[in-house]
Amino acid sequence: KIKAGYTNGVRVQMGKLEDFINTSCVTSLDFVFREDDDEDPEDKLMELLQSSSDFNQMSNFLSYQNIDYRYQKRYRIKKLAQIRGAVKRSYSYSHHASDSTIAQNILNSNPADDQDDQTDTNVLNHIRADEHTLSTSNRRDNLLRDKEVHDIIALLPHTSSIQDQADILHYLCMNKGIDFEFEHNGHHVTVRDLIQELYNRACNQRVWWCVRHCAGMLGMQNKSIAQSLIAILAQQKQLTIGLPPAPREHVLTSPITFEQLYNTIVAATGNDPTMVMLTQEILVFLHIFISTEPQLFAGMIRIRVGLIIQVMLGELKRTLQSSDEDTTDHLLNLSPYEIKCLLHIILSGKEFGITEHSTKPPPELADLSKQERDMRIIRNEIKEASTKKLSVHLNWGDHPSEDDDDDDVGKHGQWIRRRRLDGALNRVPVRFYGQVWQTLEKCKGIKIADYILYNSLTQEMTQEEIKFALRVEEALNRVPFTEYRQLIVEACVIFTSIALGDNRFHLDEIISIEDIVSTANGIFLQDQLASGGDATKCCASGNPCGSAAGICLHFYDSAPSGRFGTINYFLRALLRLLHVDETSVCSIS
Repeated sequence: KIKAGYTNGVRVQMGKLEDFINTSCVTSLDFVFREDDDEDPEDKLMELLQSSSDFNQMSNFLSYQNIDYRYQKRYRIKKLAQIRGAVKRSYSYSHHASDSTIAQNILNSNPADDQDDQTDTNVLNHIRADEHTLSTSNRRDNLLRDKEVHDIIALLPHTSSIQDQADILHYLCMNKGIDFEFEHNGHHVTVRDLIQELYNRACNQRVWWCVRHCAGMLGMQNKSIAQSLIAILAQQKQLTIGLPPAPREHVLTSPITFEQLYNTIVAATGNDPTMVMLTQEILVFLHIFISTEPQLFAGMIRIRVGLIIQVMLGELKRTLQSSDEDTTDHLLNLSPYEIKCLLHIILSGKEFGITEHSTKPPPELADLSKQERDMRIIRNEIKEASTKKLSVHLNWGDHPSEDDDDDDVGKHGQWIRRRRLDGALNRVPVRFYGQVWQTLEKCKGIKIADYILYNSLTQEMTQEEIKFALRVEEALNRVPFTEYRQLIVEACVIFTSIALGDNRFHLDEIISIEDIVSTANGIFLQDQLASGGDATKCCASGNPCGSAAGICLHFYDSAPSGRFGTINYFLRALLRLLHVDETSVCSIS
C-alpha cells in the first residue's frame, strides 16, 4: 500500500532517508517522553490518565440546565444581549458595523419599561458602536462593571450554545481575571476551569474559532515558534509580527527565545487571544514551507505575518463577496490544515475562488444556511486549488510564454489579484536590488513615495549587501496600497532595464517612479478612449473608479506584456519623461 502512494486516503511516498532529510522539517514533540526524562514513562502515563479522568468527572459545569431563573425571561435576554458578541469584538483584524438596532429591538419588547431600559440601551450602543479591537472592547465593558457579576454567572446554566458561553467567559476573563473564583452549581470553580472545559468541548465538536479563542485566553504557547523564526532567519529573511506601521509591527532580525517571541506576538496583536493563536499557527506553517519549498519565498526579503493574514481575509472576501465580519468568521472557522493549504495557495500564487464552486454554487447547497454554504464553498475552493499544479508565474519578469498569455485572456481580475498578493508579500523580481544599485550609479537618485535613494548609497554599501536591500524595502513600504506598490516595482524594473541596457545612459537628476506610473496610466486612458476599451466606462470618461492612488482599475488588471500591457506603457511614459520622441524608437507590439 505504501508503494502504491496512498494509505487510508493519505498521499505517501516511500524512499531512502538520505533522500528525504534535506527537505524535511525536524521538530520536537513535547508530549512524547524523552530519553533523558528521569520519571518512569509508565508512572507518568498513569498520572496523565488519572488527571484526565478526574477532570472529565468534574467537567460538567457548562452543561445546560432547564431550571427557573430568579429573574424573568426578558431580563435574562437583556443581560445576555449586553455581553453577546464579546468574542467578535476582541478581533484585532476586523472592523464591524454597529448593530445597536438589534439590541434596541430586544430591549424595547415592553413599552412600559422604556425608562428602565434606556440605560441598558445606551450601554449596548457604546458596546457595539466603536471599532472592534480589544482595547476599545475593554473600555466599553467598563460600563458594565457596576452590573452584578453573579447575575452574569447565573446565565451559564441557561445557555447551551458555544457562542454565548464563550462570550460570557470572555467577559469574565477580561473583567475579573482568568483565576477569578466563584461558586457554580455547588462547586468552587475558576474562570480558567470553565474555559478549559469549553476548549475541550470545542475541540470535540471542531468549532475552530472557539478552539483558538479559548487557547489564546488560556495562554497556550507553541514552543516550536522559536525554531520557526530561526529557520526563516537562516534563509536570510526577516520576520515581522503585527500590522504596519511601526511600532505596531515588530521586526525580528535575530533569534529570540520562544517566551520573548510569544510576548512579542501578544503585544503586536493587541492581546487579541484569537490572533495570538492564529499567528503561532502561521509561524509553524511558514517553518514547514521554508524548509521544504524555499522557492515559494523567492524575491521576499521580509515576511510580514500581519499582511499575510490580511491577504487571507481579502481572498475569502473576494471569493464570497461577504462583509468584513463574515469574512473574519469564515477564516477563523477553518481548520489548521485548511489554514495551511490557504497559506500555501497564497505563497505559490495559485488561482483561488474562480471555480464553479464560488461562481455557480451547486443546487444541493441551497438548503444550507448562509454560514454553512459559505464554509462549504471555501473548503471546496481550497481543495480544488491545493490539487492544482502551479500554473502561474510568481514573477512577471520571467517572460511568460505566448501560451500562458492566451490562457489569461478573459480572466478579469487575475492580474490585479497577482499584484495585490505580491505587493502584500513584499515580493520583488530576482536581482531587483542589485539592478537598483547599478542604476543609482547612472543617475542622481530614485524617488519612491517621497523617499529618495541617493546615488551616494553606492559608495556606502555594495549591491549585494542586505542593508541596501532593506533601504530599498523601506522606500517601497511607504507605499500604502499593495497593488500600487507592485506597479512601482514593475516601473522600477523597466527603468533599471533601460539604464543598464545602454552604457551611454546617464541622468543628472532624480527620477520619480511615481511619475512614471502616473504618466503610464494617462497614456493608457488615452488609448482606451481611442479604442473604446473597458476604461471608457470609468476613468477614461472622466468618472474615476476610485481605485488605489488614482490609477485606473483596468490598468491594475492589465497583463505586463502585449499591446495594452503595462510594460508598453511604462516604456512610453519613461520616454516621454526623458523627452525622447517615441517615433524615433522601435514600436512595441
